[in-house]
Amino acid sequence: MILNQTIPAWISIDIYSLAILLIICVMGNDYRSRHRKDNLLFYGMGVHALLLLILDIASNVIPIADNTENVVAFVYAMIFILDPMFHFYAIMYMRHRINAIENKSRWYFRILSYLCMIHTLVIISMGVLKKHWFFYISTEDHLYHRGPYHNHRAVFLLLIFLSFQIYLIAKRKLIPVKYRFQILIIPVIGMICGLIQSITTLPTEYAGMIIIMMVFTFFVNGRDLKIDYLTGAYNRRSLDMLIEERMAKEPDELAIIMIDLDFFKEINDTFGHDVGDEALINTYRILNSCTTDDDMVSRYGGDEFVVVVKAADDATLDAKKERIKKAFDEFNASGKTEYKLSLSVGGRRFKGLSSNISVKEFIQAADLLMYKEKREHHARVNR
Repeated sequence: MILNQTIPAWISIDIYSLAILLIICVMGNDYRSRHRKDNLLFYGMGVHALLLLILDIASNVIPIADNTENVVAFVYAMIFILDPMFHFYAIMYMRHRINAIENKSRWYFRILSYLCMIHTLVIISMGVLKKHWFFYISTEDHLYHRGPYHNHRAVFLLLIFLSFQIYLIAKRKLIPVKYRFQILIIPVIGMICGLIQSITTLPTEYAGMIIIMMVFTFFVNGRDLKIDYLTGAYNRRSLDMLIEERMAKEPDELAIIMIDLDFFKEINDTFGHDVGDEALINTYRILNSCTTDDDMVSRYGGDEFVVVVKAADDATLDAKKERIKKAFDEFNASGKTEYKLSLSVGGRRFKGLSSNISVKEFIQAADLLMYKEKREHHARVNR
């Protein structure tokens, strides 16, 4: 009997990869919220990667002979089926991370779903019809060989990666800045590893899966401790830490802008809480589009947001506030949603306040100005 893989080192690599993957799955997820959609997608990636590694080990250790040929062929068929499913889960995970909820982009993901189903049906048909389209086990040398359409399939998968790379670049402004680069690089990793495996016999695609899982774990999931889950904005803890740091290092340029959504309760009551959540997400997106690399958008609580900015004078701070108001006016004029986003804005520079003031007191100072505008706004509306 002849072993399918004559290089036992690959078996060791797969076993080590399995161990790494198990550690990643344990470290990279929040067991307190397994029901969250992003967690389920993360688990989906992990399960598919684990199955692929186990199947790859089986394809290496099962001796190919007349009585095991069908078993090995089945193992390879499962590898071909599950391989794109891992990447589909990765794509859906990234889509969920950037909150791509626009109706105009849903058709793209629906097409991806159909393509995955068609791919699975083609692999199953190949097995049922006993065709050698993508691979076959030779009866002469009892070895695995690539079929005549193997490279066509590889090109098909590379095109899916390329299309998603284009999609991410087009939607890059929706990706939180804190892990924008990491998200954008994921399809590149998949394309490079897939291309190497197509050209050579090296199983680099599994290495690519491990790298992708590591990127998600350490550079995306790990940063969730700093962000608000719903909107993608930084959370209260991150806000306090940044203000405290800038109080010490850049007090003369430190300023904050308090934003409160007016009539947010009416949006919830009229359209439901899902639309209310969407309104909060859109609020963050608009605020984020108005910021620079030196600024930070944080969800302070409920329908309140804080933008930490650099403003050396009152004129700069006022210009930033007006830019935010203009961005919301443009959003409302676009008619993209059935609701309008109305807001009250208050800004305060740190310079001129006591150097002993706390972060909480500094935020309260800006909060007072924001509520003053809110009262004036409500008074104008109720006239």
